[in-house]
Amino acid sequence: NLPAGSSTVNPNAYDGIDNNLNGIIDENYELDYRLFKETSKNVVLIDSLNPVQHKDFVNQLGLKDPMIDEARDDGIDNDNTWDMGSDDFGIDGVAETHDFGENDGKATSGWQKPGVIAGADGKTNIYGLVDSGEPGEANIDKTDVHESDQIGMTSFYYFVPSSDIALSDQNDMWKRLQPGKFEVPDAIVNNRTIRGEDGDFIFGTGYFPLLPGETERFSLALVFGQDFNGVFRNKKIAQIIYDANYNFPKPPDKPTLTAVPGANKVTLYWDKVAEKTYDKALKKHDFEGYKIYKSNDPDFSDIKTISNGYGELVDYKPYVQYDVADAIKGFFYQDSQLYELSSGKPFYLGSDSGIQNTYVDNDVINGKTYYYAVCAYNTGDQVKSIYPSENTKLISLDASGKVTLDINTVMVVPNAPVAGYVAPESGTLLTRVKGASTSTPSVNVVDPTKVKNTTYYITFIDSLVQGVPVGYAYNVIDSTSNDTLLAKDTNFLSSNGDIFNGVNLSINSVYQNLDSLKLDTTDSGWRNKNLSNLSYTISQYKYGSLTGVRCPYDYMFVFHNSFVDSSSTLNSIFGSSTKLKSKSTTFSVYDVTDKDNPVKIKYAYIDKTGSLQDTLSNFDVVYLSNSDGTQLSWGITFQGTGVHAPAEGDTLVLKFQKPFTSRDKFVYRSKSTQVDLAAANTSMNKVRAVPNPYVVSNMFEKALPSTERGRGERVIDFINLPPNSKISIYNSAGELIRIIYQNGNYQSGSTTWDLRSKEGLDVAFGVYFYVVEAPGIKDKKFGKLAIIK
Repeated sequence: NLPAGSSTVNPNAYDGIDNNLNGIIDENYELDYRLFKETSKNVVLIDSLNPVQHKDFVNQLGLKDPMIDEARDDGIDNDNTWDMGSDDFGIDGVAETHDFGENDGKATSGWQKPGVIAGADGKTNIYGLVDSGEPGEANIDKTDVHESDQIGMTSFYYFVPSSDIALSDQNDMWKRLQPGKFEVPDAIVNNRTIRGEDGDFIFGTGYFPLLPGETERFSLALVFGQDFNGVFRNKKIAQIIYDANYNFPKPPDKPTLTAVPGANKVTLYWDKVAEKTYDKALKKHDFEGYKIYKSNDPDFSDIKTISNGYGELVDYKPYVQYDVADAIKGFFYQDSQLYELSSGKPFYLGSDSGIQNTYVDNDVINGKTYYYAVCAYNTGDQVKSIYPSENTKLISLDASGKVTLDINTVMVVPNAPVAGYVAPESGTLLTRVKGASTSTPSVNVVDPTKVKNTTYYITFIDSLVQGVPVGYAYNVIDSTSNDTLLAKDTNFLSSNGDIFNGVNLSINSVYQNLDSLKLDTTDSGWRNKNLSNLSYTISQYKYGSLTGVRCPYDYMFVFHNSFVDSSSTLNSIFGSSTKLKSKSTTFSVYDVTDKDNPVKIKYAYIDKTGSLQDTLSNFDVVYLSNSDGTQLSWGITFQGTGVHAPAEGDTLVLKFQKPFTSRDKFVYRSKSTQVDLAAANTSMNKVRAVPNPYVVSNMFEKALPSTERGRGERVIDFINLPPNSKISIYNSAGELIRIIYQNGNYQSGSTTWDLRSKEGLDVAFGVYFYVVEAPGIKDKKFGKLAIIK
């Protein structure tokens, strides 16, 4: 190699030969151990070490290293990053498509031997692979940037002025792009600009072979920053993204946000798609929470108050934050490298508040415009120095007032509903059709605009848990259309259920836990008038390896004055060697869970020696079973001396708490929003214009974006209107200036006048009169307003 500063390039740098047998074709010193470049005036431009891996054929070093001379078309996982647990999805790289290579335990490349995919003749080409047209599985060949060399920039020419070279001269351009050609003007010293000037630059990377029919992929990063340190930090981030095979952790999928305006409130709700996001880079579900942002500015500029370590405002303060109750909370810990890369930007992970998908903001003013965003974020990874990621919040408002929203952002104006508004009823209990669960779900109205006039059926799906049928999911079916709106929904929640047609269910799931299945003491007991009865204690049978089932049923003991039944030895449970005896008894036991179909069950009876014989008395024990004596459940121990002996006409009812099961079915008859015209007619005197008088501007007018300048809109609102109202506006001379209408939306009993005439001209200041009338309303509202310059 020629010494640094030489005016010519060593021919070895481009002769296509590995002259020194070190595994690197073309001995370009710019690509070898030390990178050094200076101008003819001895100004150092580049001086850095660049150690490279290579194969040393002379000393037999590196010959078995799979990452030297690796390729992205050899069908080999050279860097051993393919993972069977998370990448074995087949040649299309998508799970559960049942394509070639899926779940076969081997890495499947997008490059395949001819005949493997089609496989008609079974022939293969042992000399090479062909492109299947599919990407292949993750972390091999096409999908793994590590399996190719990062050549980097091998030539750079920054020229001033920009017209200094002719870009159309191909021969000249080729020479300037040859590896080893680095030239910058003297305004660049030690890789830093010492003055500003207008120039252009060309750069190249190579050489590399590109044979006919081959495709070579390359990556390019253009990095910007506020200063040199900012550029350098961003360059590090770009390199990290590349090294991560572009599978850098991404924020969860954006939730779809809906806003419902109300009287002095705004209801927000959003879906749960973010909570199901799987991060391919971290190979886990890493959703952590939601941040709700609120602003009067579409740019959210008024809440950009969080600064980084340099004092720069870099982040927005959330209005509300919800996070998973998983002990991941507080500020995200950053090691020194990540702290430097993030410029000391803090990230608050939450306080283990738990997740909600609805929020009601009561701190709003009717008629004022608000902007909201709900952004999902993930946990990041402290061990791997990966900063948490959060959704963007994009709202654009042009000079004409047109608003463009992203799916996780909304613009909303709260207002009182129309006069005579009747809201759908919320908090009502469902009507039971069948079943005996202890709890009954109720309905919460989240979005009254979506509530329909229809009937829903709610059913449950169960499975056996330790012998007990326990519901684990529910269905919601619209009986009118027979559509299943929620299918196998497993969100048994009391306050955050999945929303369908503007409502969700509040389901008390406490009894889905077997430990909660106990005796309902409020509705159990003796059904006779004698106050001196046997007391009793109930427990789940447990002896040795045998445990009874916590059967969530209702039982009834029916007593007589003579022997009417016999206890069982329960040999189907305890075997032929059972020590239980069959005894005549003066009582029978029934399963009365279904009141209309009582079922006589078998039971074991231990008549304690020394107690009153032949009927229940002190320390007697009864073990309950089912009708065929194959399932043991509860043990009941009776206590009491000198008490009333159960006799003809006495009954003992034992009711146990019950989970939702497939036997349960409920109905919900929903009614949409309504308008009571009689009530609306009596409310016409509440119609008014605000502000009145209008002086210069008012607080209800939407602000222009922070990047725009100008007067912005002028508006007067008419409020408390009946639906489909017509407002006629006249000047003091009685001339009709404008007619505006309420759009029929029940949720907003207001409409806006932009202070323009029917010709689109700004109206003059002065006094105006208005008349409000509406279909079905016999009375009219007359009023006046003033516009003051």
